[in-house]
Amino acid sequence: MKVQNVVILVVVTNIISISSTFLIMKSMPVQQQLNQKETVTAEKDAPALSQPSAVAQPAMDVNQLLALFNIRKEDNQKKTMEMFKKVMLDTPPYIGTGTKGYPYALQGDFQKALQITQNEINANSRSVESRYTLAWIYAKTGDYDGAIEACSNALMLGAEFNKMRYIMGWVYAKQGKYEDALKTCEDALSVDPYSALFYYGKGRIQDLFGHNEQAVESYLKAISLKSDFYDAYVFLGVLYTELSRYDDAIKAQKQAISIDKFGQAGYIALGLVYDKTDNYQEALTQFSDALRFVYYNRDPDPQNQPLTVKIGIDDAIIYNRIGVLNAMLGSYEDALIAFNKAIKARLDYPEAYRGLVLTYLLLNDRTSALKNYEKLKSLDKDLADSVAVVVGEGK
Repeated sequence: MKVQNVVILVVVTNIISISSTFLIMKSMPVQQQLNQKETVTAEKDAPALSQPSAVAQPAMDVNQLLALFNIRKEDNQKKTMEMFKKVMLDTPPYIGTGTKGYPYALQGDFQKALQITQNEINANSRSVESRYTLAWIYAKTGDYDGAIEACSNALMLGAEFNKMRYIMGWVYAKQGKYEDALKTCEDALSVDPYSALFYYGKGRIQDLFGHNEQAVESYLKAISLKSDFYDAYVFLGVLYTELSRYDDAIKAQKQAISIDKFGQAGYIALGLVYDKTDNYQEALTQFSDALRFVYYNRDPDPQNQPLTVKIGIDDAIIYNRIGVLNAMLGSYEDALIAFNKAIKARLDYPEAYRGLVLTYLLLNDRTSALKNYEKLKSLDKDLADSVAVVVGEGK
């Protein structure tokens, strides 16, 4: 089958690339990252914006400006939550132990990966790992018919190929075929009724299609079978947040962090809970911790990394929210740095320019505020209208 082109989504180990990926940091020893308090510094190539000459009492009403920061809070939080869910549809799950072709697929050389993997299957037609890798490559490149055919061919060989149903269910979910995706998980569980992985996969499908209560049950079942199931705790916590079960959400994310203190997803998801409940300082702390651990490498060999789905969040969104949180806490200079980092991560990101406008007004630097307001108008007129009054251009 001809391999289709694919735009590879970069995920966090980019967070909730919630393609997309996090801050590129200067390398430093891991222990130094753990012991050194995160200090955000302005980037040399950040957008050239004039700095306020002095921090003075803002001429604007502070409460009015701070209120404007949060008028889009729920919308931004919703988008971030959706990023967690979108991962399932953008990154096919690899639960193999690694084959010779898999590293080539990771590097984007899918033709060579396919050739090597097919040769492995020709040499040993009952190689579960090779057949799973073949289906994964097809799924990764968007050849869903090829992926389903590869799974079906493997499943005809016997029950030992049951895990093929995991990627098969993912493909059906990607195609929006809820009933087929769910049935695939049920079929897998009929063969292996004590599989935490398949209960987790079932929960992800139910979660994705809005069957929230059923998804909670599936996540909890997965956790009961595998008490250190990091991703199950993360997604359970995210779902609890969406259901406004904030105490349960905090408990789930803290449990995830206790399992993997270097996993960014748990920190971001916990930060989202605190942000949702207006605990700005704790939210800021969690987001900062997520960024601090972004480039901790648990294993230099990608084949040996955890088998569960990684969670990615657009770093522009995270930096933008860090900017808002700093502004709400009165750390205006740190807010400026964060908004500029958001713009560096995603050029022409209107939310960050809006943040710059309001922060410069808080610093009584109207010149810089107007400069960024003009840029904002060129990017998103409706968003610019939301701050037009405070910059003196509203009616």
